[in-house]
Amino acid sequence: MNVIEFERWEPSADDPRKLEYAGQRPAAEVFEELKYRLESQGYLPDEYFLLDSFWENGKEIPKDAGIFCTTDYGGSEGVYLDAYLKWFDKGQEKHATQKLLTGKTLGENGNDLDRMFLISSAITKAFHGDNATHARYMKIGGVEEDTGGSVVH
Repeated sequence: MNVIEFERWEPSADDPRKLEYAGQRPAAEVFEELKYRLESQGYLPDEYFLLDSFWENGKEIPKDAGIFCTTDYGGSEGVYLDAYLKWFDKGQEKHATQKLLTGKTLGENGNDLDRMFLISSAITKAFHGDNATHARYMKIGGVEEDTGGSVVH
């Protein structure tokens, strides 16, 4: 599966076979692509999945930003999943962290927590890839052994 990119690339005016960096993508566009992907996999939280208001109005993802997720029980009810962007702010000369999105499920048991961690994993893979050995990169002599970690739904 293709990785969701934070950057925009366009064909070069000099050589259309080459791509040139064309800037950062708007956060709302990245969010919608992620939401569509999660929905197509059946991985949207059942209560809500929302872009943080900080990123509205065409605000772009910062250059060289990374993404990470946190998942935990909520203070009142349900399980929450938050995804954050982290980058180095050259103007402030320090690292910056800003929430990108929040997802919530109303369930509060261990299965609900596990499902939200599964969604968190799907988000991480959407931006970083799954690091699996695909057929075109397969080693001679077979596929590497899986070391475990299967999830049963």
